[in-house]
Amino acid sequence: MTLDEAIARFIAIPDDRKAWFLLRVSWWLTVSMRGCYDEADAELLATKLKGANQIQHHLSSEACNHLAGNPNRYPDDVLIRICVEKASHYSIDGEFGGAMKSALDHFDLRLVQELPSVSDTGRAGLSEIDFLE
Repeated sequence: MTLDEAIARFIAIPDDRKAWFLLRVSWWLTVSMRGCYDEADAELLATKLKGANQIQHHLSSEACNHLAGNPNRYPDDVLIRICVEKASHYSIDGEFGGAMKSALDHFDLRLVQELPSVSDTGRAGLSEIDFLE
């Protein structure tokens, strides 16, 4: 899947469901980063973990903006491109790419329709739903 294809799939997710997706990418990034724990180069390990932290900051911030209905957020394509650039800068291209692909593969539209939206519940209760598999 190309970057443009991934962006197009993200854009296609309804706005009131994008927070779920962003949190899913963040979760997958955490899982992907576990492969770095045995990195022999301590400096590279610190760089990679810092990068994951920076990307997760962007993802969680944008998820909060979606949940709050804040229109002052990054455009969808810009957010993903920022994260890809950060992943490249911090040498975690593969980890972030894998997290995006896994989130997209597991976030099909049928499942999206079953997720409560903020407008349905007044909040996005993560404990109310398990959308892992």
